[in-house]
Formats: sequence, structure tokens, C-alpha cells
Amino acid sequence: MNENNSATELENNMNADCGDLAVSTNIESAINIQTKVSEKTKKSKLLLVSGILGTLYLIYLITYFMGGMATDDQAQVIAGGLATMLVMPHMLCVGVAVLFTWIGWALRARWGALVAGILYSVSILAMFIYAPFVIIQLILSFVGFAKMKKSNEAK
Repeated sequence: MNENNSATELENNMNADCGDLAVSTNIESAINIQTKVSEKTKKSKLLLVSGILGTLYLIYLITYFMGGMATDDQAQVIAGGLATMLVMPHMLCVGVAVLFTWIGWALRARWGALVAGILYSVSILAMFIYAPFVIIQLILSFVGFAKMKKSNEAK
């Protein structure tokens, strides 16, 4: 009777130990899966910052150049129209670059970040005097593109 009790007790202890091992293995595998999923869904913070700054700058451009049109003085309207026409290529490049920045960030697409960086470069060439307002977005887009490459290779 004593041997039966100790054998049953030994089996119960082994089952409890194996159950703990199985639970800990399941927890470890669940943590590994969650880590892999979070790595896949990780979005570029650099592109996010570039998108926010680009959007703010685009809003500034539009309000500044369209604000000159809302006056009664015909000379100011004509001067504002000429200034807007001169800056329009820069505005268009920045607008499309912002669009591609958000596409690259949302879809985690390297090509979106690359196109955005190229368009920011073209916008600088279109209106060099506004380069200080776009240079940060340009750098962030290209660095975000490079970092996305490294993270894709690691997977």
C-alpha cells in the first residue's frame, strides 16, 4: 500500500512538473510569436515624423500663398498670383512627396519612402530658397528608407 501511494505520488509530481514545462514552453512560444508579429507590424518612426513635418509645411504653403488672394487690392492679387505661380512646382512636389511619405509609412513600403525622398530633393531644386523647410523631411525619408531595408533583410 505504501509503494502504491509513493508511485502515485511520484506520477502526480511528474505530471505536475511536465505540465509546468508545457505551460512555460507555450508561454515562451507565444512571446516569440508576439515578438515576430510586432516586428512585422512595426512602422517607421522616421517616416512618421517626416510625414507630420511635411504635412505641416504643406498646410503652411497653401495658407500662405492662398491667403494673398483674399484682398481687395488688385496689385496684391496680381503679385500674389505671380508668386504662387513661381512656387507652384515646389508646392506640387512637396504635396506629392507628403503623399508618398504617408503611403510609405502606412504600407511599410520602401519604395514610398524612396519616392518621397526623391520628390523632396526635386522640390528643393524647384525653389532653392525654401530648402531649409524641406531638408529635414528629405533626410528623414532617405534614412527611413535605409532603415526599412535593413529591417527587411533581417526578416
